[in-house]
Amino acid sequence: MLFRLRDLSLTKQAENDTLKKQCEILEHKVKILTKENENAKTDVTNMQTMIADLKEQVHQKYFNILVRVSQIRIKAELTNL
Repeated sequence: MLFRLRDLSLTKQAENDTLKKQCEILEHKVKILTKENENAKTDVTNMQTMIADLKEQVHQKYFNILVRVSQIRIKAELTNL
């Protein structure tokens, strides 16, 4: 009977050790995934800023083109007078 209890205790201890190890592995994975998530959020923020900057550049270039076209039309009209 004592041998059975000892064997059962050793089995439970081994199971406990295995579960602790699995828990440590999962905790490590959570830390890694949390860090990757933070990095991804930073990347998204940086990309959103870049997109906003590029949109502003496009709008500015478009505005400059419109101004230039208007200047050319005015010059053409003045030339035809």
